[in-house]
Amino acid sequence: MQEIYETAKVLMKGYCRVCKECNGNACVGEVPGMGGLGTASSFKANINALKKINFNMRLVHDVVEPDTAVSLLGKEFSLPVLAAPIGGVSFNMGDGISEEAYIKSIIFGCREKGIIGCTGDGVPAFIHETGLSVIKEAGGHGISFIKPWEDKELFEKLDKVKESGAGIVGMDIDAAGLITLKNCGLQEGVERYIDKTRTELEQALVKVIGLSKSIRRHLKIKVFGIVTNMKEINGEDLIHWLHARCGKSEEAHAVMKDDLAGGKLPSADFGENAAWWWMMIMALNLNVMMKNLALNPSMVNTRMKRIRFSIINIPGRIIKRSRSLFLRLSKGHPSYDILITARKRIAMLQGAPFLILKKIPRF
Repeated sequence: MQEIYETAKVLMKGYCRVCKECNGNACVGEVPGMGGLGTASSFKANINALKKINFNMRLVHDVVEPDTAVSLLGKEFSLPVLAAPIGGVSFNMGDGISEEAYIKSIIFGCREKGIIGCTGDGVPAFIHETGLSVIKEAGGHGISFIKPWEDKELFEKLDKVKESGAGIVGMDIDAAGLITLKNCGLQEGVERYIDKTRTELEQALVKVIGLSKSIRRHLKIKVFGIVTNMKEINGEDLIHWLHARCGKSEEAHAVMKDDLAGGKLPSADFGENAAWWWMMIMALNLNVMMKNLALNPSMVNTRMKRIRFSIINIPGRIIKRSRSLFLRLSKGHPSYDILITARKRIAMLQGAPFLILKKIPRF
Protein backbone atom coordinates (compact mmCIF):
# COMPACT_ATOMS: atom_id res chain seq x y z
CA MET A 1 0.00 0.00 0.00
CA GLN A 2 2.92 2.34 0.75
CA GLU A 3 4.13 1.85 -2.82
CA ILE A 4 0.72 2.93 -4.12
CA TYR A 5 0.85 6.09 -2.00
CA GLU A 6 4.35 6.96 -3.21
CA THR A 7 3.40 6.41 -6.86
CA ALA A 8 0.28 8.55 -6.45
CA LYS A 9 2.34 11.39 -4.95
CA VAL A 10 4.54 11.41 -8.06
CA LEU A 11 1.75 11.11 -10.64
CA MET A 12 -0.59 13.61 -8.96
CA LYS A 13 1.95 16.15 -7.72
CA GLY A 14 0.41 19.60 -7.68
CA TYR A 15 -3.14 18.26 -7.90
CA CYS A 16 -3.49 15.96 -4.90
CA ARG A 17 -1.34 15.71 -1.78
CA VAL A 18 -2.33 12.08 -1.16
CA CYS A 19 -3.10 12.80 2.49
CA LYS A 20 -3.35 9.94 4.96
CA GLU A 21 -6.97 11.02 5.50
CA CYS A 22 -8.79 12.48 2.51
CA ASN A 23 -10.89 15.10 4.33
CA GLY A 24 -10.77 18.13 2.02
CA ASN A 25 -8.77 20.34 4.37
CA ALA A 26 -5.54 20.56 2.37
CA CYS A 27 -7.19 21.14 -1.04
CA VAL A 28 -9.88 23.70 -0.25
CA GLY A 29 -11.14 25.43 -3.40
CA GLU A 30 -8.77 23.59 -5.74
CA VAL A 31 -11.21 23.06 -8.61
CA PRO A 32 -10.44 21.75 -11.23
CA GLY A 33 -8.54 19.28 -9.11
CA MET A 34 -9.39 16.92 -6.28
CA GLY A 35 -10.51 19.59 -3.83
CA GLY A 36 -13.94 20.86 -2.86
CA LEU A 37 -15.49 23.91 -4.49
CA GLY A 38 -15.32 27.22 -2.59
CA THR A 39 -14.73 26.53 1.10
CA ALA A 40 -15.13 22.77 0.54
CA SER A 41 -17.85 22.75 3.20
CA SER A 42 -19.87 20.07 1.36
CA PHE A 43 -16.75 17.93 0.94
CA LYS A 44 -16.01 18.15 4.67
CA ALA A 45 -19.66 17.61 5.64
CA ASN A 46 -19.76 14.38 3.60
CA ILE A 47 -16.59 13.11 5.28
CA ASN A 48 -18.02 13.88 8.74
CA ALA A 49 -21.32 12.20 7.81
CA LEU A 50 -19.48 9.04 6.71
CA LYS A 51 -17.58 8.95 9.99
CA LYS A 52 -20.88 8.63 11.84
CA ILE A 53 -21.65 5.36 10.03
CA ASN A 54 -20.18 2.37 11.88
CA PHE A 55 -20.54 -1.39 11.73
CA ASN A 56 -22.53 -2.87 14.59
CA MET A 57 -20.68 -6.14 15.15
CA ARG A 58 -22.60 -9.14 16.45
CA LEU A 59 -21.28 -12.55 17.38
CA VAL A 60 -24.45 -14.38 18.44
CA HIS A 61 -25.93 -15.52 15.12
CA ASP A 62 -25.99 -18.51 12.80
CA VAL A 63 -23.86 -17.01 10.01
CA VAL A 64 -20.71 -19.05 9.43
CA GLU A 65 -19.27 -17.28 6.40
CA PRO A 66 -19.87 -13.51 6.01
CA ASP A 67 -21.48 -12.59 2.69
CA THR A 68 -21.31 -8.99 1.45
CA ALA A 69 -22.99 -9.72 -1.88
CA VAL A 70 -25.93 -7.52 -2.81
CA SER A 71 -28.40 -7.13 -5.66
CA LEU A 72 -28.39 -3.50 -6.81
CA LEU A 73 -29.71 -1.74 -9.92
CA GLY A 74 -30.58 -5.08 -11.46
CA LYS A 75 -27.06 -6.46 -11.06
CA GLU A 76 -25.28 -8.71 -8.58
CA PHE A 77 -22.29 -7.27 -6.73
CA SER A 78 -19.81 -8.82 -4.32
CA LEU A 79 -19.88 -5.61 -2.27
CA PRO A 80 -22.30 -2.64 -2.23
CA VAL A 81 -19.63 -0.25 -3.52
CA LEU A 82 -19.44 1.78 -6.75
CA ALA A 83 -16.30 3.52 -8.03
CA ALA A 84 -17.05 7.23 -8.45
CA PRO A 85 -17.38 8.84 -11.90
CA ILE A 86 -14.27 11.00 -12.26
CA GLY A 87 -13.14 12.41 -15.59
CA GLY A 88 -10.71 14.98 -16.89
CA VAL A 89 -7.48 13.33 -15.79
CA SER A 90 -5.39 15.97 -17.57
CA PHE A 91 -6.74 18.92 -15.56
CA ASN A 92 -8.00 17.17 -12.42
CA MET A 93 -5.12 14.80 -11.67
CA GLY A 94 -2.07 16.24 -13.41
CA ASP A 95 -2.00 14.11 -16.57
CA GLY A 96 0.33 11.56 -14.97
CA ILE A 97 -1.55 8.86 -16.89
CA SER A 98 -3.89 9.07 -19.86
CA GLU A 99 -7.67 9.34 -19.63
CA GLU A 100 -8.06 5.90 -21.17
CA ALA A 101 -5.54 4.24 -18.85
CA TYR A 102 -7.28 5.66 -15.77
CA ILE A 103 -10.77 4.61 -16.89
CA LYS A 104 -9.59 1.13 -17.82
CA SER A 105 -8.08 0.65 -14.37
CA ILE A 106 -11.42 1.63 -12.82
CA ILE A 107 -13.77 -0.34 -15.08
CA PHE A 108 -11.74 -3.54 -15.41
CA GLY A 109 -10.48 -3.44 -11.82
CA CYS A 110 -14.04 -3.20 -10.50
CA ARG A 111 -15.23 -5.97 -12.80
CA GLU A 112 -12.44 -8.24 -11.58
CA LYS A 113 -13.52 -7.69 -7.97
CA GLY A 114 -17.23 -8.15 -8.62
CA ILE A 115 -18.34 -4.52 -8.31
CA ILE A 116 -18.92 -1.81 -10.91
CA GLY A 117 -17.15 1.43 -11.85
CA CYS A 118 -18.57 4.70 -13.17
CA THR A 119 -17.24 7.03 -15.85
CA GLY A 120 -17.64 10.79 -16.05
CA ASP A 121 -18.71 13.43 -18.53
CA GLY A 122 -17.67 17.00 -19.23
CA VAL A 123 -15.68 19.24 -21.51
CA PRO A 124 -13.83 18.37 -23.74
CA ALA A 125 -16.02 15.64 -25.27
CA PHE A 126 -13.32 12.94 -25.21
CA ILE A 127 -13.94 12.50 -21.45
CA HIS A 128 -17.35 10.95 -22.06
CA GLU A 129 -16.39 9.20 -25.30
CA THR A 130 -13.34 7.53 -23.75
CA GLY A 131 -15.47 6.25 -20.88
CA LEU A 132 -18.01 4.79 -23.29
CA SER A 133 -15.35 3.05 -25.39
CA VAL A 134 -13.88 1.38 -22.28
CA ILE A 135 -17.34 0.31 -21.05
CA LYS A 136 -18.03 -1.19 -24.47
CA GLU A 137 -14.68 -3.00 -24.35
CA ALA A 138 -15.66 -4.37 -20.92
CA GLY A 139 -18.89 -5.79 -22.32
CA GLY A 140 -21.12 -3.05 -20.95
CA HIS A 141 -19.89 -3.48 -17.37
CA GLY A 142 -19.95 0.12 -16.19
CA ILE A 143 -22.16 3.09 -15.41
CA SER A 144 -21.84 6.10 -17.67
CA PHE A 145 -22.67 9.44 -16.06
CA ILE A 146 -24.01 12.34 -18.15
CA LYS A 147 -24.15 16.02 -17.29
CA PRO A 148 -27.60 17.67 -17.54
CA TRP A 149 -27.15 19.01 -21.06
CA GLU A 150 -29.88 20.56 -23.15
CA ASP A 151 -32.25 18.31 -25.08
CA LYS A 152 -30.30 17.58 -28.28
CA GLU A 153 -26.95 16.79 -26.69
CA LEU A 154 -28.59 14.93 -23.81
CA PHE A 155 -30.37 12.47 -26.09
CA GLU A 156 -27.32 12.10 -28.33
CA LYS A 157 -25.28 11.05 -25.31
CA LEU A 158 -28.03 8.67 -24.17
CA ASP A 159 -27.94 6.97 -27.57
CA LYS A 160 -24.18 6.57 -27.28
CA VAL A 161 -24.57 5.01 -23.82
CA LYS A 162 -27.05 2.52 -25.26
CA GLU A 163 -24.60 1.63 -28.04
CA SER A 164 -21.87 0.95 -25.46
CA GLY A 165 -23.94 -1.81 -23.92
CA ALA A 166 -24.22 -0.16 -20.50
CA GLY A 167 -27.56 -1.01 -18.93
CA ILE A 168 -27.32 1.79 -16.38
CA VAL A 169 -26.82 5.51 -16.84
CA GLY A 170 -26.37 8.18 -14.19
CA MET A 171 -26.74 11.94 -14.12
CA ASP A 172 -25.05 14.36 -11.73
CA ILE A 173 -27.73 17.04 -11.90
CA ASP A 174 -25.81 19.39 -9.61
CA ALA A 175 -23.54 20.06 -12.61
CA ALA A 176 -26.29 22.34 -13.94
CA GLY A 177 -24.79 24.99 -11.67
CA LEU A 178 -21.28 24.82 -13.14
CA ILE A 179 -20.47 27.99 -15.07
CA THR A 180 -17.96 26.14 -17.29
CA LEU A 181 -20.67 23.80 -18.55
CA LYS A 182 -23.16 26.62 -18.95
CA ASN A 183 -20.72 28.36 -21.28
CA CYS A 184 -20.41 25.15 -23.29
CA GLY A 185 -24.10 24.54 -23.95
CA LEU A 186 -25.94 24.30 -20.66
CA GLN A 187 -27.98 27.47 -21.11
CA GLU A 188 -30.90 27.01 -18.76
CA GLY A 189 -31.04 27.92 -15.11
CA VAL A 190 -30.97 25.19 -12.49
CA GLU A 191 -34.55 25.54 -11.31
CA ARG A 192 -35.99 25.68 -14.84
CA TYR A 193 -33.91 22.70 -15.86
CA ILE A 194 -34.99 20.52 -12.95
CA ASP A 195 -38.66 21.35 -13.57
CA LYS A 196 -38.31 20.57 -17.25
CA THR A 197 -36.38 17.33 -16.97
CA ARG A 198 -38.37 15.63 -14.20
CA THR A 199 -40.71 14.02 -16.74
CA GLU A 200 -38.04 13.65 -19.45
CA LEU A 201 -35.72 11.76 -17.12
CA GLU A 202 -38.45 9.28 -16.26
CA GLN A 203 -38.99 8.53 -19.95
CA ALA A 204 -35.41 8.70 -21.18
CA LEU A 205 -33.16 7.23 -18.50
CA VAL A 206 -32.94 3.57 -17.66
CA LYS A 207 -31.62 4.25 -14.19
CA VAL A 208 -30.61 7.51 -12.55
CA ILE A 209 -28.00 7.56 -9.82
CA GLY A 210 -28.15 10.38 -7.32
CA LEU A 211 -31.56 11.80 -8.30
CA SER A 212 -32.84 12.33 -4.76
CA LYS A 213 -36.56 12.88 -4.15
CA SER A 214 -35.68 15.50 -1.57
CA ILE A 215 -34.19 17.93 -4.11
CA ARG A 216 -35.04 21.42 -3.01
CA ARG A 217 -36.57 23.74 -5.53
CA HIS A 218 -34.45 26.68 -4.40
CA LEU A 219 -30.77 25.89 -4.73
CA LYS A 220 -27.94 28.14 -3.67
CA ILE A 221 -25.03 28.04 -6.09
CA LYS A 222 -21.59 29.53 -5.68
CA VAL A 223 -20.04 30.52 -9.01
CA PHE A 224 -16.29 30.86 -9.49
CA GLY A 225 -15.33 33.35 -12.21
CA ILE A 226 -12.05 34.46 -13.76
CA VAL A 227 -11.74 38.06 -14.92
CA THR A 228 -8.91 38.59 -17.40
CA ASN A 229 -7.69 40.78 -20.26
CA MET A 230 -6.08 37.82 -22.03
CA LYS A 231 -8.46 37.72 -25.00
CA GLU A 232 -6.25 35.49 -27.13
CA ILE A 233 -6.42 32.48 -24.78
CA ASN A 234 -9.21 29.90 -24.69
CA GLY A 235 -11.09 29.00 -21.54
CA GLU A 236 -9.36 25.70 -20.72
CA ASP A 237 -5.86 27.17 -21.19
CA LEU A 238 -6.87 30.14 -19.04
CA ILE A 239 -7.83 27.81 -16.18
CA HIS A 240 -4.49 25.99 -16.47
CA TRP A 241 -2.65 29.34 -16.52
CA LEU A 242 -4.50 30.45 -13.40
CA HIS A 243 -3.69 27.23 -11.55
CA ALA A 244 -0.03 27.51 -12.56
CA ARG A 245 0.21 30.79 -10.64
CA CYS A 246 -2.34 29.82 -8.01
CA GLY A 247 -1.38 30.81 -4.49
CA LYS A 248 0.53 34.02 -5.28
CA SER A 249 -2.56 36.21 -5.01
CA GLU A 250 -3.50 34.59 -1.71
CA GLU A 251 0.08 35.08 -0.49
CA ALA A 252 -0.08 38.79 -1.42
CA HIS A 253 -3.36 39.13 0.47
CA ALA A 254 -1.81 37.47 3.52
CA VAL A 255 1.15 39.88 3.41
CA MET A 256 -1.16 42.89 3.15
CA LYS A 257 -3.46 41.75 5.96
CA ASP A 258 -0.99 40.19 8.41
CA ASP A 259 2.47 41.59 7.71
CA LEU A 260 1.46 45.19 6.97
CA ALA A 261 -1.66 45.50 9.19
CA GLY A 262 -4.05 45.87 6.28
CA GLY A 263 -6.47 43.56 8.02
CA LYS A 264 -6.66 45.73 11.15
CA LEU A 265 -8.49 48.89 10.16
CA PRO A 266 -8.10 51.72 12.68
CA SER A 267 -11.50 53.40 12.44
CA ALA A 268 -15.20 53.04 11.73
CA ASP A 269 -14.88 55.88 9.21
CA PHE A 270 -14.61 54.73 5.59
CA GLY A 271 -12.34 57.60 4.52
CA GLU A 272 -9.82 57.00 7.30
CA ASN A 273 -9.75 53.28 6.55
CA ALA A 274 -9.25 54.01 2.85
CA ALA A 275 -6.25 56.21 3.67
CA TRP A 276 -4.90 53.46 5.95
CA TRP A 277 -5.29 50.93 3.14
CA TRP A 278 -3.51 53.13 0.60
CA MET A 279 -0.59 53.64 2.97
CA MET A 280 -0.41 49.89 3.40
CA ILE A 281 -0.36 49.43 -0.40
CA MET A 282 2.49 51.94 -0.70
CA ALA A 283 4.39 50.10 2.03
CA LEU A 284 3.80 46.82 0.18
CA ASN A 285 5.12 48.24 -3.08
CA LEU A 286 8.15 49.78 -1.38
CA ASN A 287 8.84 46.48 0.35
CA VAL A 288 8.65 44.56 -2.96
CA MET A 289 10.88 47.13 -4.66
CA MET A 290 13.43 46.92 -1.86
CA LYS A 291 13.57 43.12 -1.98
CA ASN A 292 13.99 43.07 -5.77
CA LEU A 293 16.34 46.02 -6.17
CA ALA A 294 18.31 46.35 -2.95
CA LEU A 295 18.44 43.06 -1.10
CA ASN A 296 20.12 39.80 -1.96
CA PRO A 297 18.18 37.70 -4.54
CA SER A 298 17.73 35.00 -1.90
CA MET A 299 15.46 37.39 0.04
CA VAL A 300 13.05 38.15 -2.81
CA ASN A 301 10.39 35.83 -1.36
CA THR A 302 11.14 36.72 2.25
CA ARG A 303 8.16 37.74 4.39
CA MET A 304 8.15 40.96 6.40
CA LYS A 305 8.74 39.22 9.72
CA ARG A 306 12.18 37.99 8.70
CA ILE A 307 13.07 41.37 7.18
CA ARG A 308 12.01 43.09 10.39
CA PHE A 309 14.25 40.92 12.56
CA SER A 310 17.14 40.80 10.05
CA ILE A 311 17.37 44.45 9.07
CA ILE A 312 14.98 46.73 10.96
CA ASN A 313 14.85 45.55 14.57
CA ILE A 314 18.58 45.17 15.20
CA PRO A 315 20.58 46.55 18.14
CA GLY A 316 22.99 49.35 17.25
CA ARG A 317 24.13 52.84 18.14
CA ILE A 318 23.41 56.00 16.14
CA ILE A 319 26.38 58.38 16.15
CA LYS A 320 26.30 61.92 14.80
CA ARG A 321 29.70 63.18 13.75
CA SER A 322 31.00 65.64 11.16
CA ARG A 323 27.46 66.43 10.05
CA SER A 324 26.88 62.78 9.30
CA LEU A 325 24.94 59.94 10.90
CA PHE A 326 26.64 56.64 11.58
CA LEU A 327 25.11 53.32 12.60
CA ARG A 328 27.46 51.24 14.70
CA LEU A 329 26.67 47.52 14.99
CA SER A 330 28.20 44.90 17.22
CA LYS A 331 31.24 43.17 15.82
CA GLY A 332 30.41 40.30 13.47
CA HIS A 333 26.70 41.15 13.29
CA PRO A 334 25.02 38.92 10.62
CA SER A 335 23.08 41.88 9.18
CA TYR A 336 26.20 43.94 8.46
CA ASP A 337 26.82 42.53 4.98
CA ILE A 338 23.12 42.73 4.12
CA LEU A 339 22.96 46.43 5.00
CA ILE A 340 26.20 47.30 3.19
CA THR A 341 25.09 45.49 0.03
CA ALA A 342 21.64 47.12 0.17
CA ARG A 343 23.17 50.60 0.58
CA LYS A 344 25.45 50.07 -2.43
CA ARG A 345 22.58 48.91 -4.60
CA ILE A 346 20.37 51.82 -3.54
CA ALA A 347 23.19 54.25 -4.35
CA MET A 348 23.48 52.75 -7.81
CA LEU A 349 19.78 53.45 -8.41
CA GLN A 350 20.15 57.22 -7.91
CA GLY A 351 19.57 59.17 -11.10
CA ALA A 352 18.20 56.18 -12.98
CA PRO A 353 15.64 57.13 -15.66
CA PHE A 354 11.99 56.23 -15.28
CA LEU A 355 10.90 53.09 -17.09
CA ILE A 356 7.80 53.19 -19.28
CA LEU A 357 6.07 49.81 -19.39
CA LYS A 358 4.56 49.43 -22.84
CA LYS A 359 3.45 45.85 -22.33
CA ILE A 360 0.08 45.54 -20.60
CA PRO A 361 0.45 43.27 -17.56
CA ARG A 362 -1.65 40.11 -17.50
CA PHE A 363 -4.01 39.51 -14.64
